[in-house]
Amino acid sequence: MNIKNAEIINLLQVDSTNSEAQRLLKKKRISTPLWIVAEKQTSGKGRGEKKWVSSRGNLFASLILPISFNIKNLPILSCAVSLATFECIKCFKKDDHFLKIKWPNDILFKDSKLSGILIENSLSTDLNYSIIGVGINVNSSPSKLDHSTSSLKSIIGEEIDLKPVLAQLSISLDKYLGELESGKLEDLVAEYTSKTWRLNEEVQFSAGKDSYIGTISSINNNFEIEISINNTIKRFNSGELSFKY
Repeated sequence: MNIKNAEIINLLQVDSTNSEAQRLLKKKRISTPLWIVAEKQTSGKGRGEKKWVSSRGNLFASLILPISFNIKNLPILSCAVSLATFECIKCFKKDDHFLKIKWPNDILFKDSKLSGILIENSLSTDLNYSIIGVGINVNSSPSKLDHSTSSLKSIIGEEIDLKPVLAQLSISLDKYLGELESGKLEDLVAEYTSKTWRLNEEVQFSAGKDSYIGTISSINNNFEIEISINNTIKRFNSGELSFKY
């Protein structure tokens, strides 16, 4: 996929790198991976209606990815991107102790959010794209949210230049998206499962208007999470539930 050598568009400020990627795709055909990176976002996007607080000194980047893998494997894209982001962060933290992936694609350190991912797909009869938005709290993290947050700087105790972070993320994405393209789906899901937050532990979560308590039992090969509730396994897709943590 050659993400390691992808072109980079650097912006001082934008509403959202994902939104800018969507605007760019409407203007022209893009045939190779392309990064859009901003120093600041004024309306950073999270999953659903959530916002991503975007202070300077952190990584806000969206990769426009022409889809070259089998489209039926699209659910595993989130798995591959999560693993790549996990590996990127681990390269600066030096080990993965206390580092976990909260399904579907948040990276947590000691139950505090360190990174979030937003994937938006554009599918047509002409050319299929994924816009892969990655936010990493590198040098600061927001407060006054409904969950705790962390940053790489607070973990390792020193300021981090953003360029090596993006470079490592590109290397890791090249690796894991290459595995997706090669059809190594079971390997990706198995590695993801080994890093899953609160695997085999009790969790509280909501699905729609209903709240539950259950135990995360596994991630299946469709990238659905399987949770045991009152001794019955229920499966959920990524847009269906929200964890309390």
